[in-house]
Amino acid sequence: MNDDFFDSQFDEENPFEESKFQEPIRIESQDLRILKVLTTDIKKAAEFCSVYDSSLFFGQVKEIAHAIIEYVKQFNSDPSFRALSDYHKSNEKLVEKLSETFQQLQETEYNEVDYKYDLIKFKEKFLS
Repeated sequence: MNDDFFDSQFDEENPFEESKFQEPIRIESQDLRILKVLTTDIKKAAEFCSVYDSSLFFGQVKEIAHAIIEYVKQFNSDPSFRALSDYHKSNEKLVEKLSETFQQLQETEYNEVDYKYDLIKFKEKFLS
């Protein structure tokens, strides 16, 4: 058999690497709205983080929320993607998830006056 044939079919080092087939992160709109607040409004983020933690989130979003909440607690500042990705640079998979999440957050429109309502709905989702 010709090895060149197989080499030409797979230009990447490991075409079957897990991340190559990883589905995009699906974040519910309610979770996105809360994450948007946590990344854009330090007053509301600090309030949230003083009472709640990432246990209100489920699935892949939980790890992302944990990174954001811990950043807010440690630095008392809105986390940017650059700061979070630098802080977690040793965890490439988390950085990929953060990148995807921040892209979704940029596309998410949010009205600040809805925060209390959204927080109630968010907690109800957790309790149901």
